[in-house]
Amino acid sequence: MEAKATDKDTTLHYIDKLFGMAEVTKARGFRVTIIQLTTSLPLLALSGGLATTQGTFAFGGVGLKVPVAVFLAGGALLVSSLVYVVQVYNLSVQVAQSEIHRLYKSIGFKDPTLDYGMFFGMLRSRLVTMLGGGIIGTTFPTSAQVAAGFKVSELLRFEGLGWIWLVFVLLAVSTKWVSDSMAVSRLPQIVRAYGQQIDESRIRRPVRIFGLVLALLGVAFGYFVAKVLGSS
Repeated sequence: MEAKATDKDTTLHYIDKLFGMAEVTKARGFRVTIIQLTTSLPLLALSGGLATTQGTFAFGGVGLKVPVAVFLAGGALLVSSLVYVVQVYNLSVQVAQSEIHRLYKSIGFKDPTLDYGMFFGMLRSRLVTMLGGGIIGTTFPTSAQVAAGFKVSELLRFEGLGWIWLVFVLLAVSTKWVSDSMAVSRLPQIVRAYGQQIDESRIRRPVRIFGLVLALLGVAFGYFVAKVLGSS
């Protein structure tokens, strides 16, 4: 009995650590999302003509001047990497939550809300991420990358690099594809931890299609910002 009690205490202690880790990861993911947004905004502003420069972008108080094309390209690369980082944080939180659920069941904790409340809470969280978070985490940064690409191609067209916008579009779409692939590979494992049986093929296709639609919306908006607003 003492051994069982010790094992239970150890499991509860580990659950506490997992919960704390999930909260810290969630907070970090939120901060990265804020950085992603604050990086995307100047890219859209410069690409859409809301901010004007004379060939260089000056950092206030630093005295450092960077060519606009270099600033836009660097910003697009940063936003692309942050899309992936945010997805890693989101998945880490979901994996931790599913492990907490599994550990509670392993020590005999029975509560109807454990199976259904946490499972549907996870799905609700995923739905919010896909809908609301999808606009912020996919469409908005994708549009910033694409708009930056069109602006860079405009600035460098006299150098024979007018085609370089295609690289930015491919970078934005491929980043979303890779992050969705990572999510698809882990989601069935997370769902099974809640005792739910699900056909993996029913997960892959909707997630990929929805992600592609959000990415294409971002491409369209980025084109509008750079080619319509930027030329007006």
